[in-house]
Amino acid sequence: MSVDAQGNIYVADSDNNSIRLIANTGTITTVAGNGSQGFAGDGGAATNATLDTPRAPAVQALGVFALSDTNNNLIRAVASNGIINTITGASSGTGSGQGSGGETLSLSGSSSIAYGSSVTLTVIFSNAGKIATGQVNLVDTTSGSSTIASAPLLNNVATINLSTLSAGTHNLAVAFAGDSQNAAITSSAFALTVTPLPVTASIAGLSVEYGQTIPAITGTLNGVLPQDANNVTSVFTPTATATSTVGQYPVTVSLTGSAAIDYTVTLASGTGSITIEKAASSVTLTSSNLTPFLGAPITLTAQAISSTTGTPTGTVSFYDGTTLLTAAPITQGAATYTYTGLAAGGAHNLTAVYSGDPNFTTSTSTAVVETVGATPDFTLTSTGAVTQSVIAGKSATYTFALQSQGGTFTSPITLTASGLPAGATAVFTPATIAPGAGSATASLTIQTATQNAANTPPFSPVRAPLLPLSAAVFLLPLLRNKHLRARFGRMPRTLFSAFFLLIAGAALLGLTGCGSGDHDPTKTYTITVTASAAGAANTTLQHMATVTLNIQ
Repeated sequence: MSVDAQGNIYVADSDNNSIRLIANTGTITTVAGNGSQGFAGDGGAATNATLDTPRAPAVQALGVFALSDTNNNLIRAVASNGIINTITGASSGTGSGQGSGGETLSLSGSSSIAYGSSVTLTVIFSNAGKIATGQVNLVDTTSGSSTIASAPLLNNVATINLSTLSAGTHNLAVAFAGDSQNAAITSSAFALTVTPLPVTASIAGLSVEYGQTIPAITGTLNGVLPQDANNVTSVFTPTATATSTVGQYPVTVSLTGSAAIDYTVTLASGTGSITIEKAASSVTLTSSNLTPFLGAPITLTAQAISSTTGTPTGTVSFYDGTTLLTAAPITQGAATYTYTGLAAGGAHNLTAVYSGDPNFTTSTSTAVVETVGATPDFTLTSTGAVTQSVIAGKSATYTFALQSQGGTFTSPITLTASGLPAGATAVFTPATIAPGAGSATASLTIQTATQNAANTPPFSPVRAPLLPLSAAVFLLPLLRNKHLRARFGRMPRTLFSAFFLLIAGAALLGLTGCGSGDHDPTKTYTITVTASAAGAANTTLQHMATVTLNIQ
């Protein structure tokens, strides 16, 4: 038992391998020993150390005392910071070395510090009360055998202060070269863990539009030691990309540089994010026809365009003034609508409104002005001689005028002719009137067939006028035959008269045929010319004109 100046009592609880403190307030606490029997813990907290039947605590000052670790054959001391170390004895504890002549050399201190902090290591030499002279050298065996610090032995004790060790675990040993009374000795390895120093990084808030390239991120690094100011740099990495959807994304930070291993970095509270906002859009509107006629369909095409990258989705609403026409889906960036309801009577201001989507804002096109004209039509009139006479086999030519009504011809006009004489052909020049002009002329040439090809049937009295006459002449000799006359004489007078009249009529008919075979009558034909073109709303425009053809 031992009592300090404040009246605190230190008691050896040998059976429980602990040293207890009975405070002047009556409170009992453990100040050394973890309750287990054995040897361990030098260089660490005394309350975590393993003792073997401790006895005779000896107080030097408040919290500083020595004790006999009886069954370990050691004298161990607890410093004011609560760290326990062996100060003499023959046990082979951590950081303690045994010499050839009974020398021991121990190294103790805090087993863990933060990078940049100073640590005090205590070296204790003992050899049956002999005083060692000279210095001890501290070696970090983790990275080689070079001496990293030295200190002189004073009354067999040396103190080494370190503050330059890098982060990581260092296996330290102290070596004494010996003197005239004491042999050389090296302590056992002492593990010292240097933990990286925490630092913080800060960045300003960053906002970009969807589709934009994420810019390089810069920020500040706080807490780096002055000696490392040029040896460590923060690197900020966004988790968002140009194609990330609208939202908020964190930024990660890491360190680079020769001293990066000595620090751990975190982002300061409230910093370290990127906001992806909706990108601006625009929409263009085009029309297939800015000057349609009444009832004609037009095709409207709206193109939604990103101000950055990517393709807008959603719908486009088409308006005629303030009247909604339809809402059409966007396919591959475009929406189309065929409008057939344009009314006459002035201009129509057509617009397209893009709805926007999760990544793009809404937008409205500039107006497309549609000027609606009257329904297209034209007239067809015959010019020049309307009636013409030709001999069979010859041709006749007629001329026609076409005039657009309300502008120009909007579609091709085709010309056809009907009512032609048999075997005749009709040729229009030109065959088709092209759109775009306001007026045009065309000619029609009719080529008639020859008389034989056009009018002569396979058999006709006109082509055989002598047949009845030949029959009458053939019968006349029969009347000179006596036998036939005798027979005719016995015929009734009335029957004979009828037979004679039949012969005479046939002869007369034959003579009539001979008189008319060389002169055919003039034939008249009404020719209808039809002009056809496409009209509004899938209708057909047709106009006709007639001419007269006489074939002699």
